[in-house]
Amino acid sequence: MRLHRLLGILSILLSRKTISAKELSVKFQVSLRTIYRDIKAIEEAGIPLYAIPGNGGGIGIVEEYKLNKTALTGDEINYLMTGIAGLKTIADTEKLQILLMKLFPTDPYIMADLDIMIDFSAWNKNATEVLKQNVNIIRMAIMSNNYLQIEYLSSNRRSNLIIAPSKVVFKSAAWYLFGKSTVNSDFHFYKISRIVKMEIINEQFVPVNAEIPADWSDDFTNDSGEKITLAFDQSMEYRVIDIFGKDNYEQGSNGSIIVNFHCSNRNWLIHFVLGFGINIEIIYPPDLKKEYLDYIKRIILKNHC
Repeated sequence: MRLHRLLGILSILLSRKTISAKELSVKFQVSLRTIYRDIKAIEEAGIPLYAIPGNGGGIGIVEEYKLNKTALTGDEINYLMTGIAGLKTIADTEKLQILLMKLFPTDPYIMADLDIMIDFSAWNKNATEVLKQNVNIIRMAIMSNNYLQIEYLSSNRRSNLIIAPSKVVFKSAAWYLFGKSTVNSDFHFYKISRIVKMEIINEQFVPVNAEIPADWSDDFTNDSGEKITLAFDQSMEYRVIDIFGKDNYEQGSNGSIIVNFHCSNRNWLIHFVLGFGINIEIIYPPDLKKEYLDYIKRIILKNHC
């Protein structure tokens, strides 16, 4: 494949001072004409090359372009590799592979030896491909300062929105579009998996720097909304620790798991509680329990045979 050959040529150029086109032709078992086309493609990608004619000459990368890695410690190199390898799972693989080779030309696959692995992809391959496409569209809109038109599913409606995108954010196992809506000029988070349609429109916006809140959540928090107390069955501890963390629950007198938090979205909360079936009990507030039971009755009536 041409991509693999281009990456291989780039790796060699980064690790050696010069190499002749003939050597490259023999190594990759292609014609000299093909090698010259590949060299041109590498130059067009923005990598500065030079050629030394005659015997002992060859093609090389301008020395100032190469990164001096002696300033990086082993741990710093690992941090770079871990981050880049993680981004490769949802971003432009070709560009990131080239970046790896710029940084580590002698061993572009050094990430196999890393003790930490970051993988942003979904377990479902199709979902990963959709995520890659959406992230790419959002990034293109950010770089060109073009508005995005999205169709977005929330808990209570389907909305058609025009968004000035600011950032792509990953937090708590989910990807978000952070941007400003033209409806109210406020910045919001939009879960990318809930965007069912998205396109870049031919209208530009003036970018505005907006800080992402350090502690934000669409669902539950520690200090806003009404106080909620739930009791989970002991068998649900593995799920409770995933959601709330090991320091944010306590053991009840009957072996149950008690969680206290705040929530401002009752509709979300009722569906959250439903997901635990018979393994959860609403302790507080009492009217939430009544609302929850009324909701279950409506489910029974709708599915009654």
